[in-house]
Amino acid sequence: MIKFILNGILRDRSRSLFPMITVAMGSALTVLLYSYMMGALNDMVFVNANLSTGHVKIKSHYSLENTASSPIGTAMTNTNALMNQLNATYPQLEWVQRLSFGGILDFPDDNGETKFQVLVAGISGDFLSDDSKELERMKIRDGIKTGDIPKNNGEILISDQLAQNNGIKVGDKATLISSSIDGAMVFQTMTIAGTVEFGIALLDKGGAIVADVNDIKHAFWMDDADVEILGFFKEGHYGHEKATALKKDFNDNNPKIDDYGPGMILLEDQNDLGQMLQMMSSASYLVVTIFLATMFTVLWNAGLMNGLRRYGEMGLRLAIGETSGHVYVSMVVEALGIGFMGSIVGTIIGLFFSYILQEIGLDISNSLQNSTVFMNNIIRASITPTSFYIGFFPGLLAPVIGALLSGRAIYKRETATLFKELEN
Repeated sequence: MIKFILNGILRDRSRSLFPMITVAMGSALTVLLYSYMMGALNDMVFVNANLSTGHVKIKSHYSLENTASSPIGTAMTNTNALMNQLNATYPQLEWVQRLSFGGILDFPDDNGETKFQVLVAGISGDFLSDDSKELERMKIRDGIKTGDIPKNNGEILISDQLAQNNGIKVGDKATLISSSIDGAMVFQTMTIAGTVEFGIALLDKGGAIVADVNDIKHAFWMDDADVEILGFFKEGHYGHEKATALKKDFNDNNPKIDDYGPGMILLEDQNDLGQMLQMMSSASYLVVTIFLATMFTVLWNAGLMNGLRRYGEMGLRLAIGETSGHVYVSMVVEALGIGFMGSIVGTIIGLFFSYILQEIGLDISNSLQNSTVFMNNIIRASITPTSFYIGFFPGLLAPVIGALLSGRAIYKRETATLFKELEN
């Protein structure tokens, strides 16, 4: 029977070619859509973790409870001892000091007078230590447009767009005007070592500067204080269960004694990421489900129309002695074969285009002009193990369901009636 069905599929293109093309297109689009949605979701987690949230973050209790307050004024104290404790107690993570800050960057003219000032938002990390991974983690080395990365104390990077808009050159001097941990005014003169493009609209469109964390801490009188300490699992992947257990252990061993003691939070506890990730994950599955339902409808109708066209064939087969059950099963097996072959072709096509999108990406910078979250301008697909089989759901189920429903007519009509249709 299998050989008979296979010959029928290969020889009669009217009953196999269109369903197979439809199945292949549906499977390919399903794989591509799923891979793209997963790529966007993974990219959001990766970028926010590396630039802002870490896999886990330690901040003062006051900062955790008063998110609208000034970050510098909520810093933890005695953090050198805390860093030693973290490295000894939780060696499975890499612990780094970060400091986000804001202020005014003052550029002088040849006479030392103010030529112009710009509002800036700064991020800092350990960029000067030989064993630090911060430059790679924050993708600063890859984003250098002019000049070079900071190699000495007192050197900073500024966003390339800020430099172009204001005619700032590598080697120019600038004075950062801000306030210290005690609320006093801070004036710190720095040298522009280079310009950087993050590939993130939120940072590139504004006045972003990058500085070594020890330079900024010294300027803000924070040599033994930190606003936040970030932890990254050394295997490079965020695990919710591991992070949750770590958070519970740390907070149990470091109960709140005063407002400036340390407390730990997870990646999804910050920047509304938990809600956003849940919404994006639900949206991705919802979009795929809607697409699967659409494919089911198209292929179901194709199966019904194919079954109606073949009533004469059914009558002939029944007339020569084939049982109704055998004819019915053969139709279902035929639909399964068409769906299987179409799904394989469609999955290969979908993986091919997903790979291209994974390597090249899609530029969505125009839609991120007013974005308030860290997200790359280039979104890439992400091929996961699910990508290899998700296209088989519509490809196999839809034609089989169509065959099951259309084949019911075999049991509802008389053999003589079906055979008569062959004569017409």
